[in-house]
Amino acid sequence: MQRIIIIGNAGSGKSTLAIKLGKKLNLSVHHLDRIFWTPGWVSIPREQFAALQADLVAGERWIIDGNYKSTLDLRLAACDTVIFMDMPRLVCLWNVLKRRVMYHGKTRPDLSPECPEKIDLEFLRWIWHFKRDIRPGIVQKLATLGLGILRIHLRSRREVQRFLESPDAAPAQPPPYQP
Repeated sequence: MQRIIIIGNAGSGKSTLAIKLGKKLNLSVHHLDRIFWTPGWVSIPREQFAALQADLVAGERWIIDGNYKSTLDLRLAACDTVIFMDMPRLVCLWNVLKRRVMYHGKTRPDLSPECPEKIDLEFLRWIWHFKRDIRPGIVQKLATLGLGILRIHLRSRREVQRFLESPDAAPAQPPPYQP
């Protein structure tokens, strides 16, 4: 596990896992939200976003967390490990509401400066419909990945904790991928 991508619903714990795993494995951590959003929640152009990620994945050792379907194939082609944070939607909603309160008027560490925590109805709908609208595409992509890519499918906080507590942060014999 040298080139890891972490994907999943908003509030699933991607950034938190990335930070903990980065410390454990001594890997640099890159949050896609921090790259995509500039101060005041202004997005960078898609071409620039893809170019920045191409530079990141050219490195030998890293963790990149975030979804961004438009550049997922770029990251999948370069990674050796995919961690899918497939948490229940109520857990994700709870985590998003909790961090909204925790970071009220502040910017989270995984975001660009001057991007204070916010929630709107569109974002909540995206979280709620992730399982129906986004998850099937992720599952399909993961099922078609080559054999050389380790797929780790985490479905609960308990599984995340067990994963982090394992000696090398990966199961000795990863189970076959099951959607």
